[in-house]
Amino acid sequence: MKTNNILQAEDMRYAKIQRLIDLLCPKEQNILEVLAEDGISPFDVGKRIKVDGKNIRIKNRDYIAAELQRVTINTEGSMAIYDRNGRKLCGSMDLNVSSKNVELFCLWVRENNVPAEVVSGTRERIFQWCVLAVVVLLRIVYKALKIINNGG
Repeated sequence: MKTNNILQAEDMRYAKIQRLIDLLCPKEQNILEVLAEDGISPFDVGKRIKVDGKNIRIKNRDYIAAELQRVTINTEGSMAIYDRNGRKLCGSMDLNVSSKNVELFCLWVRENNVPAEVVSGTRERIFQWCVLAVVVLLRIVYKALKIINNGG
């Protein structure tokens, strides 16, 4: 039962990632037409990003959409925003699949013609495996030290 719930949650997560990719890529033109009619009122994306018209505030710095070089989303759900110099303005800690209003942000990116790019999630997956390996290694070392201190 738990395994089934985990698989279902994972499927839902990847479905949301695919939905965001679809919003960023020019497949759903009709959404943009509805958006253009209604307009987007100011909104927050996560905790450190605020969007208002063509302006975006990232970590207390203001930018206009034209100053953004690209927005990336990887297949694991992390996103990043880059400026015209290629410098990352914010990454996965501030902008990811679980961020509040991330769908609106994707529509804002499309409406303002900010290039969007889907990148591989391999680096993130490798990082996750490295963290897991370090945790396992630390646990083994901890148990070994505990045995040595109790027995020695």
